[in-house]
Order: sequence, then C-alpha cells, then structure tokens
Amino acid sequence: MRCAKFLFVAVCITFATSVTGSSQSLNGVGRDHGLVPNVVTLHELNHRIPSKAEREFDRAWKARKKGQYETAILAFQSAIAIDPEFCAARNDLATSYLLAGQFDLAIEQFHKALEVDPNISGLYSNLSLAYLKQHRYYEAEYAARQSLVTANGDPHGHYVLGMSLVAQSKFTPEAEDHLKRAEPAYPQANLWLAVGYMNRGKTDIARTHFVTYLATADKQSQVVASSIMQELEANLRKGL
Repeated sequence: MRCAKFLFVAVCITFATSVTGSSQSLNGVGRDHGLVPNVVTLHELNHRIPSKAEREFDRAWKARKKGQYETAILAFQSAIAIDPEFCAARNDLATSYLLAGQFDLAIEQFHKALEVDPNISGLYSNLSLAYLKQHRYYEAEYAARQSLVTANGDPHGHYVLGMSLVAQSKFTPEAEDHLKRAEPAYPQANLWLAVGYMNRGKTDIARTHFVTYLATADKQSQVVASSIMQELEANLRKGL
C-alpha cells in the first residue's frame, strides 16, 4: 500500500494520545471520563451497584488520573469482585489494560462486560480500538458496526468504524462519511482522512486534513506525523 508507513504511524498516534491520559480515543463509560453513552440501557436502570464497589471504582479512577495504571487495575478488579455485573468498572478495567498495552486482557474484559449488557455502545467501540491495535481490522470493523447498531449517533462509533475501514484500505464514501461525522468530537479523524486521501492520490485534500490535525495534536505527535508526511510527499513527487 502506498501509505502503509503513514497508516502504521496513524495507528500508533491514535493510541499514543490515549496512553498519555487523553480521553479522546477511549470511550469511558465510567463517571467523569470520556463520552457518556447516549442511551441508558435497561440493565443500567435496574442494576444497583453496592457502595463498596462504588468506592473501589472511585479509588481506581483517582489512581488512573495520576497515571498509576497498576493501582487502578487492582482497584477496578476489586470493584468487579464485589459486583461482577458492574459494567462501567469492567469497561474501565479494560481501557486501563489498553493504556497499559495489555490488549488480550482488555479484549477479554470487553467481552465479559458485553455478556452482561450487550447494549452499551461504548463497549463495542472500545473493543474495536483494541482489535485495531492488534491489526485485527476485520474484527475491529465488526465491533464498530455493532457500536452504531446500539447508538447510531455516537461519534466514537463513527470514528472507530472509519479507522477500521481505512486500515483495510477501504477508503470508500462510507468510510469518508463516518470520519467526517466523527471529526467535530474527534479531531484525530483528520489524520485518518489524510491517510485515505493520500491513498487516492488526492494530496491537496490530504494536506488540508493533515494541517487541521496538526493544529490539535500534541507536540510529540506533530513531530512524528510531520516527518512521515514530508517523506510521503517526497516519494509521491518521485513517483514511488
């Protein structure tokens, strides 16, 4: 693929922004983090969370906000041991595993949460991110589509579906539409739009989205992405 290296960097940057503590890529079902699901499920309405589990959940979040992922993971595990149907705790345990680079454990927890409540869209979109990180693009696409089945207006679902399609070299009008719908909430979608347009050979449009992305990116991501973009443009001029 012409932009295989750029695609690899896009995947890495997507997760690098999460690892630094940003909520822009991971959909936090828990309180005070990320996006709140648009729809309250029947399970969420009927399920009563024990106060002790709530305390462990809060302790986990205090640790996670400080970047203390091991402490957060233990506290989320404690919350789940008290209440195995505490889906927000399972989701946030899974996203903590994602941030710690433990992708198989993250996927396991997302699936366990979905067994309890298959109607939380954020679980599917986060599962899609985990598959994307493992280069399991078809599974990432399927999970993202399930996210939009449960909550069609969720921008996180549009974002991960667009990413999973671009990662499979499927920059179709559908992929383009999903990324554009996600962009107001997720400016990183501009990076993936740039990858798609570069693959189409539309360098001018790609450059516009790339510049828009750089305006919102952190300094480390700007340096890495800028060097790759310069290399790609040089290769295109040479006909490579």
